[in-house]
Amino acid sequence: MLPGYGNLYSAIIVTTTDIMAAFCATQMNM
Repeated sequence: MLPGYGNLYSAIIVTTTDIMAAFCATQMNM
């Protein structure tokens, strides 16, 4: 594993989670 790869992967997971949370919140408001 390359150094920093874990951090990049974690950042992608966090970003994806934030997008999904925002999408769910938008659906709830509708």
